[in-house]
Amino acid sequence: MKTIKILLPRQWHSTYFLGHIWSFYIWRNMKSAKVTLHNQLIIFIARRNYPPSN
Repeated sequence: MKTIKILLPRQWHSTYFLGHIWSFYIWRNMKSAKVTLHNQLIIFIARRNYPPSN
């Protein structure tokens, strides 16, 4: 992970965006309490590190 951050610092923007879509995709197909909590954490972290363009 550290090497990826150093080698691809500019792609973290797209990485968080794809991670958000992937977490939403998993949430829609697998509606379990653990997955929902995990997705909420991912979305919360993504929103902290990646503020909306608006």
